[in-house]
Amino acid sequence: MVFPSKNILVGGVIILGVLLIIITQTPHSPCINQIDIFKNSMVGVFYPKKVKNATRPARIKGSLLSCRAGNSEGACTDYFDDLRRFESEFSLVSKKCKDNQDEALEIYKLAEDAMETISNLAWLNPGSEDEGSQIGWLGPSQIALFCRLRQHYTDGLGIDASKELESRILSKFTANSRVCDECDSSEVAISKLDLSAVRLKSLLNVGCGQFL
Repeated sequence: MVFPSKNILVGGVIILGVLLIIITQTPHSPCINQIDIFKNSMVGVFYPKKVKNATRPARIKGSLLSCRAGNSEGACTDYFDDLRRFESEFSLVSKKCKDNQDEALEIYKLAEDAMETISNLAWLNPGSEDEGSQIGWLGPSQIALFCRLRQHYTDGLGIDASKELESRILSKFTANSRVCDECDSSEVAISKLDLSAVRLKSLLNVGCGQFL
């Protein structure tokens, strides 16, 4: 009886191992690849960055803190620069992949946080009794960015999801001078006005048509 040589046996085992890996390994879909490219482009900005043996926190955390503390165009310059980069890279993701909610969900969460922050920046600066009372210190470029983020969100998740997000944002607004002269900012605006009335006084009521 002739037995196969040791080299043949080893070779056969290696080939079987490679075939098993190929069969069991799930290939990345084109959308996963696009999302991965987007995430890699955001390393250091929206995601932590590894540098040698250390990990640097995402830059957006620092720029957001500075923006919230100052709540002015100067204090928020870096924050909006980071958001513009986010929106620019996200716009490169195909519509098909944006519609894939499972794979893009993490990105939409980042967009949610950005829209909530921008809306709140405007809300906390009441301004005068004209359109400025809705937009605070925000200028056309900041409002255009907000509108593009909202458009991406609505296109990907649908109008119902966009309306639900708006309701969540509005429900967190504090009761300031937009609501009443004697309002206590420790209360929420919807404790004094209904949701639709609060919306009329907020950035969410500004038409985006002229900014897109």
